[in-house]
Parts: sequence; C-alpha cells; structure tokens
Amino acid sequence: MGNQKEIMQDSLKAELRAYFREYAAIQNSVDLHDELFKMTLNESGQKAWNRAPLFFSISFDALSDSFSISLAKLFDKDKSAKSIWNLIQRCKNESHLFPDAKKVKQGLGELEKELEQNCLVDNALCVLQNRRDKLYAHNDKKFFIKPEKVLEKPLHTYQIWELLRWIKRVLMFLTGELSVDISDFEMYSEHPDLENLLSNCYYFRGKS
Repeated sequence: MGNQKEIMQDSLKAELRAYFREYAAIQNSVDLHDELFKMTLNESGQKAWNRAPLFFSISFDALSDSFSISLAKLFDKDKSAKSIWNLIQRCKNESHLFPDAKKVKQGLGELEKELEQNCLVDNALCVLQNRRDKLYAHNDKKFFIKPEKVLEKPLHTYQIWELLRWIKRVLMFLTGELSVDISDFEMYSEHPDLENLLSNCYYFRGKS
C-alpha cells in the first residue's frame, strides 16, 4: 500500500512540474512581450525597432499569439484536458497524497473562490476561449478576411497578469505542500535576454 502511494505521489509530482513548466513558458512570453512594448516608449528602443521592424513586429505578434493560446489551454473546461481546473480537481480527489489533506482541500477551495470573485478578470477567460476557437485553432470562415473582428473584445494586460498571478499561486501552493522542486525552471525576469541581445548587436555593429 505504501509503495502504491509513493507511485501516485511521483505521478502527481511529475504532473505538477509539467504544469509549472507551462506556466513558466507563458510568463516568460508575457515578460518578453512587455519588454518589446517598452522599447517603443523610449528613443533608443524605437531606433532599434526601426532598424529591424519586420523582425520585432513578427516577434511581438508571435509572443502574443503564443501566450494567448497557452493560457486558453490552461483554462480549458474540457474534462479530458490538462487544464488548471482538472489539476485542482485531481488534487482534491487525491488529497490523501499530501501530508495535510484538509489544508489542501481548503486552500484550493479558497483559490477557486478568489478567481470567481476577481472582477479584474471578468470576461477574460471567455475572450481567450473565443480567440482560440475563432482565430488560433483554425481559419474560421467568418473571421478569415477580417480577423480583427475577433479582437474587438479587448484582453487587457492587467487581466493577463491577474490570471498568471493566480496560476502561480495555485502551483506554488501545491508544489509547496507536496515538496516538489521547481528551482530549475528559468524565468525571463532573471535573464534580460533582449537587453543582452541588443547590447551585443550594438557591440558588433561598432566593430564592423
């Protein structure tokens, strides 16, 4: 019996790490997207953008598409999907795998209630799902000519940040309760890649 419990714990730990990997990828995409946007707010950044406008525009749009699709998948309501909802349900059903089952059930219930009552993310999940279904998953004939019609309902930056903040709280809570090591995941906030890239470009440009 003890061995079976360890196997189940290992399975859940692996899944929690996979979810954190997904969260980290989304957070990193959003952080880099924000850095690209901030470039347009100062003179030196605008000059860099203007030197390679196609590169920066494609990168900016690709990052937006990437984190929008990934967020939509994480909040998918399909019962067979690897979504944050189904992870929460699994952890409730398998709360006996945690050292403190009662704390896990109570904590997850509070986190679910917190998101439901968060007025900052009103309609954000519906907008994400609509964009995924109508724009990203396939070429919907109704929006193929004018894809901007799908984007008429705004998805604000603060809503994306609120959703990510909540996902992180859920995952940090669960990984903490089950002692899952997530220290090896690299975050963009700790590695200013764009700044380094531009610095190197300026360096080699000066050398040529």
